[in-house]
Amino acid sequence: MSVHDTGRYPWLSGEKACLRRAIDADKPILGICLGAQLLAEALGAEISRNDYPEIGWFPITRSEQLINTGLHSLIPAVMEVFHWHGETFTLPDKSLPIASSAVCVNQGFLFSNRVIGLQFHPEVTIESASMLIDNCRGDLRAGRYIQTEPQILAQPEKFNRANRVMDAILEYLEGQCA
Repeated sequence: MSVHDTGRYPWLSGEKACLRRAIDADKPILGICLGAQLLAEALGAEISRNDYPEIGWFPITRSEQLINTGLHSLIPAVMEVFHWHGETFTLPDKSLPIASSAVCVNQGFLFSNRVIGLQFHPEVTIESASMLIDNCRGDLRAGRYIQTEPQILAQPEKFNRANRVMDAILEYLEGQCA
C-alpha cells in the first residue's frame, strides 16, 4: 500500500486529513512505515519509490542532528532494525532526520519534538513478522536488500532489541503529552 493509493483505498484521504489536524493541534504522533510516509506527506514532503525495496534486518545509522533532542540517547548510533518497504520520503521542512541506511537515506524524522516518523519497524515481534511474511510472501523475491523468511526469523533477540527502542520512543512521546 502506498500513500498514493487513495483511488484504491479512499480512507487514506481521511487519514491524511486527520494527521494534519493532529499535527496542527500539537499532538504527539508516531507513524511507522506507511504511517511515517503519511505523516511526511501531511507535512509537505514527497513520497516516492526507493531505489531498492528493503525487507529484513539491516542496519541504520542514527543522525547526529538528533544530538540536542531527547531521541539521541534512545536510538543507538548503529542499530540493526526490521524493514519492509519499497517507498521512501523526503524530509519535511523544519524536521530533523533520525537515521539512514545503505539503501534508504531517510529512515525517520522528528518534527517539533513531538511528531516522529519511522520508516523501519521497532514494534515488530516474531509473531507479527511471521504474519507479515504469510500475508506478503510475494514481496520476498530475490533482491539485494531482501532477506529470506529464515533470515528474517532466525534471531529472536533482534526483535527484543528493537522492541526496547520502541518502548523508549513511546515513553519519550508520553512525556510530550504534558
